[in-house]
Amino acid sequence: MATDLVEDAVTNSPEPSGPDNGDFEVLRARLAEQAAELARRADLLNRRRVEAFGSTGLRLLGGAWLHTERDCVLRDLAWVGGTLLAGGDPAPGAGAHAVEGTFSVHRRRTTAEGVAFERDAPTDASGLFRAPETH
Repeated sequence: MATDLVEDAVTNSPEPSGPDNGDFEVLRARLAEQAAELARRADLLNRRRVEAFGSTGLRLLGGAWLHTERDCVLRDLAWVGGTLLAGGDPAPGAGAHAVEGTFSVHRRRTTAEGVAFERDAPTDASGLFRAPETH
């Protein structure tokens, strides 16, 4: 793939006219040779990486909405056990920052339409997802 792009760029580039045309051809041939070698080495490195670490074969399962307690700008997602933990910042203009609106926990559910996520009440005994009590 990378080799095809390099070859297209080299073969479709305009050729200068004049007495230095031979020099240009020599440089073009050298660059094409180096580009092919670089693509070969990158492909070899990628194959060795897959052998050493494996390949996850990423694919999109579907799209879904995550409903949070408050409007927020999503910053990160993490699978924790069998749940999806979503963390975000308050949306611009949403008012004061609150802990309970920062994190939300979701359970994955497969539906006829694809994948859906249902908001789940956290069962964390330490109160990690609850705002501190103020008196």
